[in-house]
Amino acid sequence: MNDNEYDETADIVADAVAQERAAVVAFLRMSPAHGEQLTRVMYEADAIERGEHRREEGA
Repeated sequence: MNDNEYDETADIVADAVAQERAAVVAFLRMSPAHGEQLTRVMYEADAIERGEHRREEGA
């Protein structure tokens, strides 16, 4: 591969990861939880949507 060629593998992987993250968030948002449990589920869905679940400890 030379400088003018484009390896689309990284884009394919990034797209798959984004789709999976969106699917997980959608699943969580359909939660039948109520009250404080629902608040926690929505908080976690928001964190996943922002990618915070992938942050290394101590970062």
